[in-house]
Amino acid sequence: MDKMKVHNLNVIYNKNKILKDINLDFEVGNIYGIIGANGSGKSTLLNALTQLINYTGDIKIGDIDIKNMNSKTRARKISYMRQNITPRFNLNVEEYISASRYPYNDKENLISSKSSMIKYMEICELNGFKDKNILNLSGGELQRVNYCKVLSQGADIILIDEGFSNLDIYFQIKFKKYLKDVIRKDNKIIIMVIHDINFALNYFDELIVIKNGMLYDKGSTVKVITSEMIRDVFNVESNIVENYIDFSFEEGE
Repeated sequence: MDKMKVHNLNVIYNKNKILKDINLDFEVGNIYGIIGANGSGKSTLLNALTQLINYTGDIKIGDIDIKNMNSKTRARKISYMRQNITPRFNLNVEEYISASRYPYNDKENLISSKSSMIKYMEICELNGFKDKNILNLSGGELQRVNYCKVLSQGADIILIDEGFSNLDIYFQIKFKKYLKDVIRKDNKIIIMVIHDINFALNYFDELIVIKNGMLYDKGSTVKVITSEMIRDVFNVESNIVENYIDFSFEEGE
């Protein structure tokens, strides 16, 4: 598997530049966090990485621009769990998850597709839900189903937009650990938008900070997360002590 390279990425919407001259490298075997204030362009960056929106610039996996990949090839490379997905179809859980395997649904891959679904439904503890209508799931149940769907897709690069918001503590711990294990075992890339700065401080290999659509900083969590950055990006005062951030909840000057 090859790394993902983003060069001179710009996104314009209604004549406004939402992302401006973003340059990033995502290395195999790393898990990346994207942080920034609301409206800074974090989700827009993920949408661009999976070709959901128009952009200028280059996004390559190895030497191949993702614009030159057909939809099935791209789906084998990149999977995306968007924030607050609202199902629109009257499907049961198993049918909904099976849609993730469309890049492999030929005679050669039918057996592996089924075994992949079974594996991830067990990991996400969904076997008792497979016949349940997705329109009748709670927020936490649906988030588990969407984790199962994005993992079942089997892509090399996994994008997750705020993936823990509806999970209880048990499943938060389970999925955080499992994603780390996936990176180590299968040499994938995970890129995740996150709002919990204390979680970001102690979890990711590297952090990317977006401010007003521009790349503010990138690097190790120790390098990136400083009281100065938190004040400048989030307008909040803080004190970082032993890998924990104590927020004063007073606006910065």
